[in-house]
Amino acid sequence: MTFMYRHAVTAGALAVLLACSSSSSSSSGTGSLSVTASPTTAVADGTSTVTIHVAGTAKAPIAIVTSKGSFAGQSSATYQATPFDAVLQTCDSSKDSSCAGDAIVRAQDANGLSGSAIVVLTALSGGTDGGTDGGSDGGSDGGSDAGSDGGTSGTTQLGSLSLLSQGYEIQGVRFSGFQEVNNLTFQVLDATGQPYVAGLTVNFTHTSLGGSFIGASSSCTNANPSICSASAVTDSSGQVTVPLASGTVAGVVAVTASATLGGITITDTASGIAIVGAKASGSHISIECTPKNVPALAADRTCLTTYYDGVITCTAYFADRFNNVIGVPLLATFASEAGSPGLPVLTAAYDPKTTTDQTSKLGFAVETVAVAGYPLPVDVAPVGSEPSSTVTNDPCGTGASFTRIHNPRDGLVTIIVMARGEEGFVDLNGNGVWDAGEPFIDLGEPFVDANDNDLHDSGEWFLDANSNGVWDGPNGKWDSDTTIWAATRVVYTGLPAAQTAASPGSYVTNVNPVDGSGNLALSLAALTDGTFTFVFQDENMNQLSPSFTSYTPLSETGNSTPKVLFSPANVDNLGMGFEQQYCQEKAPTAAATCSNICPSAPCYVRTFVGPYPKGSVGVASAIPSKVGFDAIDIEPTVNKITVAPGVRQPVAVSQ
Repeated sequence: MTFMYRHAVTAGALAVLLACSSSSSSSSGTGSLSVTASPTTAVADGTSTVTIHVAGTAKAPIAIVTSKGSFAGQSSATYQATPFDAVLQTCDSSKDSSCAGDAIVRAQDANGLSGSAIVVLTALSGGTDGGTDGGSDGGSDGGSDAGSDGGTSGTTQLGSLSLLSQGYEIQGVRFSGFQEVNNLTFQVLDATGQPYVAGLTVNFTHTSLGGSFIGASSSCTNANPSICSASAVTDSSGQVTVPLASGTVAGVVAVTASATLGGITITDTASGIAIVGAKASGSHISIECTPKNVPALAADRTCLTTYYDGVITCTAYFADRFNNVIGVPLLATFASEAGSPGLPVLTAAYDPKTTTDQTSKLGFAVETVAVAGYPLPVDVAPVGSEPSSTVTNDPCGTGASFTRIHNPRDGLVTIIVMARGEEGFVDLNGNGVWDAGEPFIDLGEPFVDANDNDLHDSGEWFLDANSNGVWDGPNGKWDSDTTIWAATRVVYTGLPAAQTAASPGSYVTNVNPVDGSGNLALSLAALTDGTFTFVFQDENMNQLSPSFTSYTPLSETGNSTPKVLFSPANVDNLGMGFEQQYCQEKAPTAAATCSNICPSAPCYVRTFVGPYPKGSVGVASAIPSKVGFDAIDIEPTVNKITVAPGVRQPVAVSQ
């Protein structure tokens, strides 16, 4: 930090410092010193300012003095280190004609090194000489004109102020690395429509959004809303520029510019400037696919592929580290265990010409996964508590008996999405950046986990991001630029493989073996209805596809009237558990410390499959109408294919 001290400079010292009136710098074996002014001209109106930049390797203290204007009300100031910027404030030439002319600004250090710069200060109105003699012309050499030695001619009355250009139509939020600072240039014209002279002070205001500000550094109030301010001076073209720096929140902001001179105020507002999320975070990436339960096995198929004519639609969602939706085009690439995803998809870009809220249209990519003619899910071995069934004479079995083990995960399909971004982290200190020790989500190279064991295994597809020919796991470091990814599951299901009523003692009520054939029958008194529960599972013991299945009850003899009281759930779902959490333990270590917030540095995304399905469960009733035997058939129709008799429930009706 540079500290400035005001001090009095004697007339003698001032004369020494101003002895050389041309722009200069000096150097010696003990250091160097240079002085520059920006801008080099200004209006002597009492409000315009000039930035004096002093640089070099000087010995403290460094004194700076001016022949016109002041530094914070003083003709001189002292600084303790270089480089530094001093603000030269003009005085009002309409009250003191000596305020106009050449201001000689000179700096000198303790070793006598010095440098200087000249700032031309023009008068508010005609008649001021403007030469180095500082005199007021007004006589025979031109009267109200500026004379021949540097004065300002014509009017200096303010005319208009308008936005001339802006660097970008949209900005990325802070730390996104995308167009975070936007230069806004305004044009000032005089009353005749000509560019205003250099040196006019223009003031700017801005309502901060998530810490956004204007100017070279933040100067904002602590109120809510926080109002930021800055100022700058016009150049020789009457133009003035102010930078707008993004905050951490996405939204639409504005900057207002104004200038006042001679009782006239002009103003303009640059509005509709969009700040958007621009760098995807591993904390805010997800994928959802529909239908979750795809009747791809209830169609013409082989052991390798299916010809189901439907598709899977997957939507991937992206936001930045502050949970702002991504408002710039982001390339999303999909991969799948079964089926075939389409080409990579770009997320939508924020449209600055649209005035309505665009949040619902940003931050996601939609992909179609084709099913017909593409691979089936990988046939995997059952694990843990997963149910299984060994089937002989299976068309896709092996060995002399064509044996195949079926289990629910044989129908499970892994689908992933990948995009460029940064690994997610937990910002414990709220400074907006990852600091050493803060929890972060450590991602390995993306892979399709076909056997659902949370590990990359030989033969499983992976993205070889570094082209080294092998899969690379989490690297133990927070990566600010990497491939982030997320995974989900859908399930391929088929027709009912076993059509029976539920087992006694499990779901079925009023069951007695009364029909003489060993079947279990409902024993009903006349006019007394009975209920039974039915269960359907496909070949892999999964439920039937809820969105594509209906159930029809039929009476075989007409001795009773059947009705489905409660159909199996018709909400699209996997039929088995699928969860993901952030865990401290990396696979294959058993997950123990897990949460929906990353708990450690590093943490890992862990996937859990199970518990497993009971099938499609419903409840039907039979209302007796005649004494005698009956059987109620529950016939399911899956993807327009009806299976008969489906579940067959015998019914015995007595007096």
